[in-house]
Amino acid sequence: MKNAIAKLIAAAGMATLATAQVTQSCHGSDSDLCYSLNIPETTSSSGTGDIFFQIRAPTTYSWVALGQGSRMRGANMFVIYASEDGNVTLSPRLGVGNVMPLYNEAAKVELLGGTGIENGMMTANVRCSSCNTWEGGSMSFQNSSASWIWSALSGDALNSNDPSESISYHNQADNFNWDFSQARGGSAVNPFVASDGTSTAPTAQASTPMKSSSKSRTTMLIMAHGFMAAIAWIIIFPIGGIIIRVLNFRGIVWVHAGIQALGWLLFVAAVGLGLYNAIKLDLLSTRHIILGLVVFCLFALQPVFGLLHHLRFKKTGSRGIWSYIHIWIGRVAIVLAMINGGLGLADARTFYKSWTIVYAVIAGSMGLLYIASIVFGEAKRSKKLKSAQSSDVADSDRDASLGSKSRQ
Repeated sequence: MKNAIAKLIAAAGMATLATAQVTQSCHGSDSDLCYSLNIPETTSSSGTGDIFFQIRAPTTYSWVALGQGSRMRGANMFVIYASEDGNVTLSPRLGVGNVMPLYNEAAKVELLGGTGIENGMMTANVRCSSCNTWEGGSMSFQNSSASWIWSALSGDALNSNDPSESISYHNQADNFNWDFSQARGGSAVNPFVASDGTSTAPTAQASTPMKSSSKSRTTMLIMAHGFMAAIAWIIIFPIGGIIIRVLNFRGIVWVHAGIQALGWLLFVAAVGLGLYNAIKLDLLSTRHIILGLVVFCLFALQPVFGLLHHLRFKKTGSRGIWSYIHIWIGRVAIVLAMINGGLGLADARTFYKSWTIVYAVIAGSMGLLYIASIVFGEAKRSKKLKSAQSSDVADSDRDASLGSKSRQ
């Protein structure tokens, strides 16, 4: 009786595995990079839900990756490499172009049983609960197929537990079309491990399931850079530029100088962090970094130009060449920096959409106020100059009249 029950349980387990279809696609110069996919029946019918995939490669690779999408930019990527304890680290990332993809802390992924390193092979069995939509893209599992990408780098093991570990540029990569019709079926359970707990892959060992949820040090540094630069350019600098034009009291120049000096110091710190992140993540060629450095070069000597402008104005009461350099560098830099902040948010993708909305609202509002203050300030200055000219003409006429009377 016991033997009969055991046979029934085993048969049920085998039936489950049989209905869980798994399709495999192998790539690389030796076809030794193999990716497997299963789409459970519930996910297939609704178009959303969990999917399971396996990444399997020799340990001669430093890292191996699989991604959803037809190209790097906007791809939902999954990188694996050896961990410190000889297991496998899973690093979900977002593609930002032909540079190192950034760690995606919002991804809902889990390493499953059967994951590990054995007999010179790395295996990662993964459940993904956020592969239907991600920041920058989406994929419906009701479709018959979809575009995916893969990449890998041969070399020494990374031996890192950090999901945001810096990785070097790949030496193999391509895209492919995955036929979903061969991957559909089964319940939402690990299809790469048999019902008795043994792996269906011959060289994978069990590992402790993990989820990528905590903020990495790299992500925190990127956020710090973004917050400091945003506070400087969409709050501090515009406020300093506005008050010098709309307010008029003794010492206003030094209040303006103090506010702008605070913003300048904050911006310099943000640039330092930005360069550190860009060098570490190989992002120096991106549009955000390039435009940011242009703004920095424009603004580096702004305090000096401001001092020269103040000395000239105090001495003559009028603007000179340094005045116009100081004024127009400030105007151009603020506009470029506000635009560049938006580009940074679009490229980094480490912030939620709500942060982009908050930035757009504040930057747009402060930008309009700043432009309005320029118009107001120039109108006030023009009126003052006309008044002064009228006064000079009146004085000249009076002097001429007095001179005429004295000759009489």
